[in-house]
Amino acid sequence: MGYAIIWTTSMGYMPGTNAILNALEYYGFDLDVYVLLWDELEDDYKYQWPKVNFFPINFNCWKERKPNKWYLRFADIIYAIENLNNYEVVLIWGADVCPVNNFMDYFEIAHRLNRVIVGTNEQCPHIPEYLRLSEKWPYSHRWDVPYADVPFFVPKQHFDVLEKMIEYQDKDDCELSHMDGMNYALRDLKKNVFAVPGETWVMNTPQKIMLQQRDGVLFLDKSHTRLNSFHRRYWLESLCKKYFPVNETSRHNKMIFNKMWAWFNTKHRVQWAEGWQTWNGT
Repeated sequence: MGYAIIWTTSMGYMPGTNAILNALEYYGFDLDVYVLLWDELEDDYKYQWPKVNFFPINFNCWKERKPNKWYLRFADIIYAIENLNNYEVVLIWGADVCPVNNFMDYFEIAHRLNRVIVGTNEQCPHIPEYLRLSEKWPYSHRWDVPYADVPFFVPKQHFDVLEKMIEYQDKDDCELSHMDGMNYALRDLKKNVFAVPGETWVMNTPQKIMLQQRDGVLFLDKSHTRLNSFHRRYWLESLCKKYFPVNETSRHNKMIFNKMWAWFNTKHRVQWAEGWQTWNGT
């Protein structure tokens, strides 16, 4: 089989999900799309995406009912393990990660190299990869792990990374998030990953690098380095105001992100009008 992308969503994240679906169509992605639903979507909406596989989240996939956020972070991992292990590469995505480029080449890179592709963590000090990670269980939840889980391309030969992440979650004293669980799994399984710059996929630190928009394409500063995606619910005015409001670079970038979310929700084939706001930068 070919390539697939999967993420979970809820009604609160539908401005992101609808935008992502439009972006995948706009940039010409050739892959199978799986969207796991916390809330039920109207059939009239799903009919507009005949090639997208919509499935409800299975709450029986875990030994006890967890908070909403747990299923929204891990149900796609469990679904991928059980149903997508015949694909050459699966991209674990997120409903608040907006594609702004066609990055199909990275599926081919992951396949040819037979490596997991992850992003570098922009907020982590540049030290030897796993130096700060716990050596003994219970592993601790940390933000300064070396790798971000955007992107997270997993070749079928390395689905044991996904299985290890769920193995951690099965322990009663687990405190690991999705991202740091991924880092511990990569370390414990001694995976040789292919790391790509987090700045071009996540932009977790929008106050650092000024973006330039040229002919609708986003670049880092004055370079020819193009963004592939960005992370966070910048469709919310409240988030735009509070997330790293430290300088003009941050304001400028967040205004671009806010407009990109709006553009994909209003100027493409399938529109979504609820749950997002326009931010004027103040």
